Formats: sequence, structure tokens, C-alpha cells
Amino acid sequence: MAGTTAEGACPGGTEGFELEKADIQGIVLAGFGDLGHAAYLLLRFTPEGIADRRRLAAALEAAAAEVTPASTRPRDEAVNLALTMPGLTAMGLPDSAGPFPPEFLGGMTEPFRSRALGDVAGNDPTLWEWGGREETTPHVLLLCYADTAARLDALVGRQRERWEASGLAVMLAEERSTPGLKYEHFGFRDDVTTIPIEGGHLSSKRVGRPPVKAGEFVLGYR
Repeated sequence: MAGTTAEGACPGGTEGFELEKADIQGIVLAGFGDLGHAAYLLLRFTPEGIADRRRLAAALEAAAAEVTPASTRPRDEAVNLALTMPGLTAMGLPDSAGPFPPEFLGGMTEPFRSRALGDVAGNDPTLWEWGGREETTPHVLLLCYADTAARLDALVGRQRERWEASGLAVMLAEERSTPGLKYEHFGFRDDVTTIPIEGGHLSSKRVGRPPVKAGEFVLGYR
């Protein structure tokens, strides 16, 4: 949620304002580069879970309390999560909901977007391992980070137990381990592919590009 600056101006509309980082997930503004072990879990609501939305809401509320905000720099572990539009729909939110951009509402499998991206023939979304068909579309992405492999295993174990007990099934779990690596997976140093966000803690001078408006990434800002 967005508030106002000390001067009372709306965030995004004036120079020098600070984002309310305690209300923004950490991954939005910076990667967890000091945490060299990560796991990404794709979750999907089960029919039983969808039938008990009160339990799902309680699970999300509990998870929100554990989400690592952008206001802190974790040293041992971190958790962030994302919901897809199909996931929000499964929880009862209308398909045409609110302030979301059309790219989020439509996803990557709309025919015109598949053609534009070259996802045709052998790359057709219907052939994807996940995400290309309704029954293989994830509802929640859980991002877990830790400084050691043992701590990551324990973190993932706790999270899996919680979400499976709350009516979600783990579709896929991908892990990576890059302790001490200062390059991201395409081979660039992180700053090369990092976008400075207005009001964030990454200096545009450091990466040599002007910042983009916070509203491009965070609801409630311009």
C-alpha cells in the first residue's frame, strides 16, 4: 500500500520520496545476493483447498507475516511469494479485477502473444511442462532463499508442510545453488540487468540508467 511522503505529496509524483519498503516484498527492489541457495515452488490449489477459502485466506495471512520485506536485508533466509491471475480467480477474485495490467490478466499463452514471442510449433504453450494449459497452471509461486543448503532444506520443508496442509499441492520445485557467485544466470553482473525504481535503494547513477516510476511495479504508486 502506498502512503504519502513527509511533505504530504503522493509517492511517485515528487522527487526524493521514499517507498514504503516495509509493505513491499524484498525481491521487488533487489535480489537476495547474499543468500546463495534458493528454491522456487510452484503451487496449485486443490479442489478441497478451493472449497475451503477461509482456510486459504488464513494461510495467506500467516504467510504475509513471514514474507521478507524490502526494508530488511536478510542474512540467513528469506521468503517471498507471488499469486498468478488464475490463482486469484480460484480464490474468488473476478477475472476482470481492478488495477492489474492486461499482461497480468491475460498471461503469456494468449494466441497473439504466443505468436509475438515465437511460442509456436514445438514451443507451443500446450507442450510446456507447466503453465501452458489450465490444469498445469500454477496458482502460487513461493520463493525461498537461504545462506546454506541445510537451512534451505529446513525452510522449504516448513513451507511445504504449511501449504500442503492449507489445501495446495506442490506442482514443481526447482532448486539452485550459487554461493559466492556475483553473476546472475545469464552471465551478467546483477546491476547490468537491474532496473532502478524511483524511491528504491538502488541508485540510478550506479547502473547508468534513469529510474522507472514505482507504479510500474508496485500497486498504489504512480
